[in-house]
Amino acid sequence: MNPVSLKVHNQAVHSSLEKGDIVRFPRGIYDHFGIYNGGGKIIHMDKDKENKIIVREDEFDKVCKNSKAEKCNYLDDICRQVKN
Repeated sequence: MNPVSLKVHNQAVHSSLEKGDIVRFPRGIYDHFGIYNGGGKIIHMDKDKENKIIVREDEFDKVCKNSKAEKCNYLDDICRQVKN
């Protein structure tokens, strides 16, 4: 996918997200996943400067990088929603 089409696609995915949606970011040899937290933020796993695994919140575009983002809520129809 060319860079312009990728950007348009990812903007469309981003605008369709609701808080709690799972987002998949294919990275070639692995897939990266995050949870949309609203306000353009994704909660995901990353590494810190010491190469330790951490959970962090970053902007959608920063997590997306050059990946084709996908909303990944295929389990919503078979799993019950937990309410606060």
